[in-house]
Amino acid sequence: MKSRLLLLSIAAMVISSCSATKTQDVADGSSMNNAIKARSVDNEYQIMKDRCPDCNIKSQRVTKNDVNNKHYDILTLTKPGGEDVTYYFDITSFYGRF
Repeated sequence: MKSRLLLLSIAAMVISSCSATKTQDVADGSSMNNAIKARSVDNEYQIMKDRCPDCNIKSQRVTKNDVNNKHYDILTLTKPGGEDVTYYFDITSFYGRF
């Protein structure tokens, strides 16, 4: 009984350590793979305002990824210091549904 409990404990530790070391996609907007899922254009702009409150929009473009059949809005913002930052939004849920 004790050896079974010890074996189960060891198995649980191994499984949890494996899942902790897996790389996970993060919806941080840094790429198409990590695009932020937007519910609407207003939602998209609110996220931008929250993430970069003093930034100005430099450019915005829509693109379609033919591999996964999703639409993305790509916004490039200029920070107050002049640095540009680009955010990717997955707009598939509402794109073209007006």
